Amino acid sequence: MSQSRNHSMDLLRIVATVAVILIHINWYYFGSISESPQWTFHYVIESFINIITRFSVPVFVMISGYFNLKNPQNGNPMQFYKKSIHKIGFPVLFVIVLFAIGDLFDVQQRGTTIIPALQSIFNGTYYNLWFIYMLFGCYFLTPVIMAFRNTVSFRFYKGFTLLCLLWACFSQTTSIQTYSYSIGVVGAFLTYYMYGDVLRISQEKRLKSKMTMPMYGLMATICVGLTFYGRWKGNTYYLSAPFTNFFSPTIMIYSICIMKIFLK
Repeated sequence: MSQSRNHSMDLLRIVATVAVILIHINWYYFGSISESPQWTFHYVIESFINIITRFSVPVFVMISGYFNLKNPQNGNPMQFYKKSIHKIGFPVLFVIVLFAIGDLFDVQQRGTTIIPALQSIFNGTYYNLWFIYMLFGCYFLTPVIMAFRNTVSFRFYKGFTLLCLLWACFSQTTSIQTYSYSIGVVGAFLTYYMYGDVLRISQEKRLKSKMTMPMYGLMATICVGLTFYGRWKGNTYYLSAPFTNFFSPTIMIYSICIMKIFLK
């Protein structure tokens, strides 16, 4: 591994990117075919792809925390926000305006109103804007997290993060919220963001884990099996309350296992 690049994290980014692509292709191709539990080829393949790719978004957020919370310069609020407004703020605004203009032309062709489209842009359900809004919220709180981390012991920081992960799991699997950028959703994904930092610090401190790579692999496999069984019982992962699928207990454990496997 070179000093300038973390190749394991680069590889994980590639794998997670492929997983995101598979999520959308899978939904487009199989979504209308296998909507109810049935022991058919389509249902098994669709469910399997749907489940094994679910680590992608949590892993992306953990990787962001792994690197963003590492840089000491990001602990300076003025410097961080000045940098972020150019690298993140303006591109996000550009994408939103571009979507709004595209919707305006689409509405004129169909002869409908633009209000529903603007509402979907506002609440983050338009295409994948929810992910951008969520990540923007995590980035915004980066200096705050770093200030908190630097005032407590690592043991406390790790314990607090694990407690927040449990809260996110309970909160989002029982949530009925509909806005992707709401405080609840940003706060929930913020726990993945912080846990990426915890894993990075543990790695730098060379803290040995009792778990080995095969054990993490076995745990991940068990989580996939349990998730498939739950889906077979009628618990689909395209839920009406958005984004709760990334916080089900099995998907959360599975995602963390994938992250730790690549770190090892």
